[in-house]
Amino acid sequence: MCKIQLINYCRFARRQHRRRCGRGSFHQVQCRLPAEHFRKRVDLAIEIYSIRYGCDDQMLERLLNTLAASLTPRLVSQEERNGILPLKSFGLSSLREDLCCLLFDTYSSALAYAKQAQYIVRGVLLPVLESGLNDEAIRDSSLGTIRSLCSNCGSALLPIISRIIIMLISKLDKPNSALFETLAHICRLYGPGSTLFRHFYVIFGAMRHPLDEQEYGESAASVLAAIVETSSFLVKPEVLMSVQRKICEEIIKNPSSPSYCRILIAFLSCTHEVVPPPVHVARTVLGRCVDPLQSQHLRALCDTISRPRIQNLASHEVIRRCDVEMQESSDHLEKEQSSKSMGIGNEESVPLHEHIEEVKQSSIVCEELMDDTVVEIQKTMIEAGTEKSVVLEEEDKAHKEMKQQMVTVPDIKISNPSSTASDLPSSSNASTTVNSASRVESTSTEEPVLKKAKFMKKKKKSVENTMLAEGEASVEEILSTFCPE
Repeated sequence: MCKIQLINYCRFARRQHRRRCGRGSFHQVQCRLPAEHFRKRVDLAIEIYSIRYGCDDQMLERLLNTLAASLTPRLVSQEERNGILPLKSFGLSSLREDLCCLLFDTYSSALAYAKQAQYIVRGVLLPVLESGLNDEAIRDSSLGTIRSLCSNCGSALLPIISRIIIMLISKLDKPNSALFETLAHICRLYGPGSTLFRHFYVIFGAMRHPLDEQEYGESAASVLAAIVETSSFLVKPEVLMSVQRKICEEIIKNPSSPSYCRILIAFLSCTHEVVPPPVHVARTVLGRCVDPLQSQHLRALCDTISRPRIQNLASHEVIRRCDVEMQESSDHLEKEQSSKSMGIGNEESVPLHEHIEEVKQSSIVCEELMDDTVVEIQKTMIEAGTEKSVVLEEEDKAHKEMKQQMVTVPDIKISNPSSTASDLPSSSNASTTVNSASRVESTSTEEPVLKKAKFMKKKKKSVENTMLAEGEASVEEILSTFCPE
């Protein structure tokens, strides 16, 4: 009896041990399977829902109502329960975060299957997104919904993109990789329309350096590179130069950093007129770059910036024709420039040459006048000595004419030396009067041009002298015989 009981007990213990071992291995397999395949099953269920319903108005409304009720820890009335999805996990605090993440992922997937004429009520969507951003456990799923919203809505989201950007910028006190990825996605999708260039320095100030030691280093570098590549011409020069200086300092300290190399590539492709590209820094870091693609990109940009040349792929005839036209245009420009410069020089020198020529002409005229007076004096002296001729002239008329000459030509000084009959070799009873100009001084070069022009036009009037032979009567004597007083 005792042996039989002992054998039965041993068999029972073996069976129990086998069951325990079997159950243990089964439970271990059952626990491992959900850990490996749970995400795939969830993704499959989300895709089936999206294909079935898509962006159906009623289903999206119920989905958003369920999200809003799950995000806010409050009791839901019976009327509100009619507008939400009938889920068994709804209302359980332990499953709240998982449920919210699942609903956000479902909404993001449903947006990809939207059809034409379907719309989204933004007044309901934005508060739900903001509530999801405020919760750190659900923030990544909310950011994924924002990325899906931007990708699927496109330019239709531009009226509210500034509000979304302000919401994201307000969460930079606790930055993470998902936040920077969302900002980079919006910037590359909308460019300057995203208005991220206005918050460039705020985004840069929220980062901790060096970026390679941070969890969000790669995504942060993608944000800075996206802003510089798409909207650098709208950023203030002082802000862009300060950020560029900091990036250059960090990359010189750590030349093998892929994050800073990516930002440096963006600064090399920057087209800002005031901010120069950091080619010298890129040349220094080029040899120590780890990523071969980044190294090739840096070298290509440096060569392009330092040696900008264009390869002409046209035929030889077209190239020759273009060269000839360029040479002709350059020669024409050189001629125009030289003619302009010569014209300016001539305009400056013409008044001086004209002034000198006028002075020369005035001096020549004065010399001719002086020669005429000398010849007349010599003639009168010869005629007075040999032929005993008498030069009769009215003194009043002579004085008047001399005054007129002094008025018209104020720069010429005339001296009237009178020669008497006693100075001549032969004496006579008739008195002779000789008016001559001894010397004529030329006008100075400082006088106005108009005054000299008048002097050129008006010449000195010669004094009319009547030469009478011996015993010949003058005109006045003849007239006095016919017209006695």
